[in-house]
Amino acid sequence: MVAVRFLFLLLSLYVLLLMDSSTAQLPGFVSVDCGGNENFTDEIGLNWSPDSYILIGKTANISVANETRKQYKTLRYFPADNNKYCYTLSVVPRTRYLVRATFLYGDFDSNNVYPKFDISFGPTRWSTIVISDAGTIESQELIFLAADPTVSVCLSNATTGQPFISTLELRQFNGSIYSIIVVFFSSLSMLFINGSVQELRQQIYLVFAGSLLASVTAANSLAEWANEGGDPCLPAPWSWVQCSSDLQPRITSIKLSGKNLTGTIPVEFTKLDGLVELWLDNNSLSGSIPDFSGCPNLKKIHLEDNKLTGGLPSSLADLSNLRELYVQNNLLSGKVPPGLLNKDLVFNYTGNTGLRNEGNGGKHKGVVIGLSVGAAVLLLIAAIISFLIMSKRKKNSSKQGKFQHGFHAQKLTSSLSDTATEAAHYFPLFEIEEATKNFEKKIGSGGFGVVYYGILKDGREIAVKILTNDSFQGKREFSNEVSLLSRIHHRNLVQFLGYCQEDGKSILVYEFMHNGTLKEHLYGPLTHGRVINWIKRLEIAEDSAKGIEYLHTGCVPSIIHRDLKTSNILLDKNTRAKVSDFGLSKLAVDGASHVSSIVRGTVGYLDPEYYISQQLTDKSDVYSFGVILLELISGQEAISNENFGSNCRNIVQWAKLHIESGDIQGIIDPSLHDYDIQSMWKIAEKALMCVQPHGSMRPSISEVIKEIQDALAIEKGAENVREASSDEISRHSVHSSLNLGSLDIGASEHYLSIDDDSIAGPIAR
Repeated sequence: MVAVRFLFLLLSLYVLLLMDSSTAQLPGFVSVDCGGNENFTDEIGLNWSPDSYILIGKTANISVANETRKQYKTLRYFPADNNKYCYTLSVVPRTRYLVRATFLYGDFDSNNVYPKFDISFGPTRWSTIVISDAGTIESQELIFLAADPTVSVCLSNATTGQPFISTLELRQFNGSIYSIIVVFFSSLSMLFINGSVQELRQQIYLVFAGSLLASVTAANSLAEWANEGGDPCLPAPWSWVQCSSDLQPRITSIKLSGKNLTGTIPVEFTKLDGLVELWLDNNSLSGSIPDFSGCPNLKKIHLEDNKLTGGLPSSLADLSNLRELYVQNNLLSGKVPPGLLNKDLVFNYTGNTGLRNEGNGGKHKGVVIGLSVGAAVLLLIAAIISFLIMSKRKKNSSKQGKFQHGFHAQKLTSSLSDTATEAAHYFPLFEIEEATKNFEKKIGSGGFGVVYYGILKDGREIAVKILTNDSFQGKREFSNEVSLLSRIHHRNLVQFLGYCQEDGKSILVYEFMHNGTLKEHLYGPLTHGRVINWIKRLEIAEDSAKGIEYLHTGCVPSIIHRDLKTSNILLDKNTRAKVSDFGLSKLAVDGASHVSSIVRGTVGYLDPEYYISQQLTDKSDVYSFGVILLELISGQEAISNENFGSNCRNIVQWAKLHIESGDIQGIIDPSLHDYDIQSMWKIAEKALMCVQPHGSMRPSISEVIKEIQDALAIEKGAENVREASSDEISRHSVHSSLNLGSLDIGASEHYLSIDDDSIAGPIAR
C-alpha cells in the first residue's frame, strides 16, 4: 500500500507541475466532499461536489486544529449495524483509475471512542479503517481497471463507533500521465516481496455481481432500499436480498413485499438460478407472470395483492422444489394448470375472478350438471335440516340465546375484508362446548386467556383459547385479530383454525400440539428421563427462528411477536417446533398498532431497550430468541434465584461472564457434553450478539437462522463420523437416542401446556 500512496502523490505532483490551477481539473477526475452542502474549487483548482444525493446516513461538521481545507470540515456517518453503505461512481469501462478515500474523525459523535470499520471496493474487501487519533487523516488508495460503467465504495461492519467518510476521489489515468505512471508502477512492483504483490493484485480485483438487479434499482432510484449500492451479496447483502454462504455467493432470496413496485415483474429475476424465495406481494405490479424455469430451486413464490393479468404459466408446475405459490387478489384469468393442482404445495389463487379451476375436466362438468338438476332437491333438504336444528336448539334451555351465529357473523363480516372472512372459519359456541365437553380439560393459561382441550366431530384435536375480557378493547379489535390470523400460514407457526364470538366470549381455535412446550422439555415435567439431544435442540431453534422470520419478513405489515419464550414454542407429533401466540402481538406499522398496544413481555425475555424507549421492534424478538438459544445450550431457565450464583438472577448475565472468558463448558447442559464443541460455540456467540443491549447491534433473525444451519451441518457431520466408527448395534442405538419423535411421551394423555405467567411482564403505561 505504500507504493500505491506514493503513486497517488506522484500523480498529484505531476498535475501540479504540468498544469496551472485553472486546468488542474482533468476529465475523469471526481472529488466528493462527503457531508458537504455546496460545490467549490479548492486552492489547487480541483472541483469538489457534495454527496447530498446520498439518501442514507447523517452529516456532521467538525473542527480540527491546523486543518483548514474545506473538504475536511464535514463528513458523513452511518449506523453501526450489519448493513453496508455505498457510494456509486460512474466510470468508463476498460479504463484505469485510482480511487482514494479519506477519514478524519474529529470526534464528530462526541463519544471519543475511536471507530474501527471495514471498507470494500464492490464485492472485494479493501481494508479495515482503524482510527487512532481524532485529528489525523486516515486514507486508502487503490488502482483498478473498470469493468462496468459504475464502481462502488462501501463502508460496513463497524467493530467500534460508527462508519464514516470525509472525502472520496477518483482519478482517471490518461495519455502521457498514464504512460509515466505505468512505467513507474512496473518498476516499483519489483521492490515488493511476493506476498505484497499478491495482496496488491487482490485489491485491484473488481467484479460487480449486481448487473441483473440494476434495472430494478434504477426504476426505484428514489427509494432508500434501492440505493444501497455495491455488490448485492458482498461484503454484506442488501437489506432485501439474501445470499448463499459460498465463496462465490448466489442470490437465494428477494424480499420486496410492500415496496410500491409498479410495472411488470422484472424478467431479470427469472435468470437468478440460485433463487429459492421470491416475495413481490402487496405491490402494484401489472402484466403477466414470467416463466421461472430458469430458477429450478424456487420454493416460495409470493405474488399476491398485485394487479397481475393473464394466465398462470403451466411451467410453474415443472418447478420440482416449489412448495408455496400465492397469487391471490390479482386480475388473473384462464384455467388453473392441472399440474399445479396435483402438486404437493400450499397454493392460493382466490380473489382472481377470471381464474377458474377445471383441473377435473369432464368430471367437473358432470358435477355442474348434477348440481343444476338437483338444486331444488338440495334446497328443500337444507330447509328441512335447518328447521329441525333450530327447533332442537330452542328446546335446549341451557343454550337459549347462545346460538347467534348468523347475527355475530354478520357483525364481524362488516369489520373484516372479504378475503379475511372467507378464510376465517366460524365455530358456533355449541360446537365448541361439545368439542371441549363444556370446557372440561384446562390445558394451560397465559396473559391472553385460558386454553382448553377439545376434539371436533371429524376427529381433529383442537386447543380452544377463551380470551380474557381485557385482552381486546372490543369487537372491532377482535375483528382485526381474526383478520390477521386468517392471513398467516407457515409450517412453523401454530395453525389458526377459526373463531367464535358469542354470549360475551371471544374464542380462538388452534390446532392441538401433542408434545407440549419447549419449556416443559428443557426444565419442566417432561424432562425426567427424556433429554432432548443437541441436534434436536438445533432443529427446534431453526424451526422457531423460521416462524419468527416469516412474521418479520413474510407478513405485510410485518408482525412483532412481543412475547417470545420457551413456553410459546410448541412441539407437534413429530417434535417439529411451531411458534404460538404470535397473533396476539402488536402489528408493526410505522410504530403504530392496529391490535393491542399493551406490552405483555415476560421478565428475562423482554428487550432491555423497551424500558428506555417504550417501543418494541423486530430486534426485540431477536433479543428474546437469543435468551432461548442460551436456554437450549444450558438447559437453564431465563430467570433463576438459585442457578446463577448469589449475585445473578439472569441467564444473559451469567452466560456472558462464561462465554466472554472462554469458559463455554461452564454453561453447557451436562447431558450435551458428548457433542461437537464447535457448533455450541457458534450458537453461544450468536446468542450473545442477539442479546446485545442495543437493537442496532443485534443481527436479523435471518442471520441467526444461517448460523443455526451452519451449526447443524457441523454437528451432523460429526454424527456421521461417530456412526461410521461404531458397529451396527451401536449405530442403531445412536439413531434411536437422536430420534426424539420415537419416544413414548403419552400423546393420548398429554395435553398442550401454556405458561401460567408466574412471572408477570411489565405493562405499558
